[in-house]
Amino acid sequence: MIVSNATPLIAFARIGQLGLLQEIVKSIVIPKAVALEISTYDQDKTGSIDLLREQWISVREIASQQQVSLLLPTLDRGESEVIVLALEQKASLVLIDELAARQVCKSLNIPITGSIGILIREHLTFAMSINT
Repeated sequence: MIVSNATPLIAFARIGQLGLLQEIVKSIVIPKAVALEISTYDQDKTGSIDLLREQWISVREIASQQQVSLLLPTLDRGESEVIVLALEQKASLVLIDELAARQVCKSLNIPITGSIGILIREHLTFAMSINT
């Protein structure tokens, strides 16, 4: 299972490549705080995401709001919920761009990548397919 923060989703939506992200990761899970952030992000511009239309993105509840509260002095609510959800669901990967949140993930041994990491991985996969 892949858990995502808002920033990678918004970044791909802003460049019109949300479909590419879906091709790469197949499906992702987000916590409610991230769902709220991406569905209300600058609704008049590219970057807002219609979760009803994007069936490959599912929203999950956080079981422990207490754990989220422990992270809030350092991180925002979305990042905190992403990390707690990743721990609760034993996520195989977390998509997150913010440095402070990435450092917390690393300290908790949560595998991470960001928007650029996804693009690099896709580029390498494409390059390898050409060479074979």
